[in-house]
Parts: sequence; structure tokens; C-alpha cells
Amino acid sequence: MKIHLERKLSSCPDRIPCTVCHELFWVPDIRALLYSDNNLLQGDVCPECVKLSASKFQQKLRNQANRFVQEAFTHPERSDAFHARAVELLETSEEKIKFPTFLQWSIKKIQIFCEESRELEAARLGLDRYGCGGRSQSLGQKSL
Repeated sequence: MKIHLERKLSSCPDRIPCTVCHELFWVPDIRALLYSDNNLLQGDVCPECVKLSASKFQQKLRNQANRFVQEAFTHPERSDAFHARAVELLETSEEKIKFPTFLQWSIKKIQIFCEESRELEAARLGLDRYGCGGRSQSLGQKSL
């Protein structure tokens, strides 16, 4: 399993549950997404769980798998979905984890900064095309 870093999109809710500990957390600008070795997205990982040791991380995933098995018993109408999720998490917990390196975090921060700068510049240029630039040119022409 690996944790992949992604930019938080505007469509992402502000608070979501962590896949590892199931606690709600405020989503930072950089999302940590857990993928299994076969590239299946398991979900978001909170900043606290990203800091865990590999063994504690895996144990918490196994705890979540157990929680889904218990949910299957209390909600029989959705037991298939709960069992499937429990199996996914249990299988993922057996995989060796690859945490992002300091360099990967740094590169992602720079990428986000560059993307936001481009978006701001595009918005500024878009405004100039639709009024701001045109107004100052027309004023200059009237004074001639």
C-alpha cells in the first residue's frame, strides 16, 4: 500500500472521516490518499495517521476492518457492502506501506503553489479581457 499526495479540490468537503482511524478531520491543502498495491483507492488518511509507524498504521486498518464486520451484523440489509469493505481493508493492512518522503511533500507543496499562481493569473487575465483593460483604453482614446 502507498500514500499518494494530491491537491485538495474545491469540491472536497472540509471534514471527512479518516480511512485508518475513522475520526473526522479537517482536510488540509494536501490530501493523503491511501491506495492498495493493486491501485485501489481506499480513502483519505488524516495527518495524525500519516505520522504513525507502519505497524500501528496496519493495526488501525485491521481495527477498521473489524468495525465493518460488526456493522455487517447490525445492518444485515447492507452486510455484503460491509463485508466487502472489511476484506479490502484487511487485505490492504497486510501490504507493506510506503509513506511519502519529505521530498514528495515538498514537491507537492511547490506544485500546488504553481497551480494556484497559474489559476490566479488566468483569472486576472480573464478579468482584463472582460472590462478592466478595455475601460482604461477607451478612456485614453476619449482624451485624444
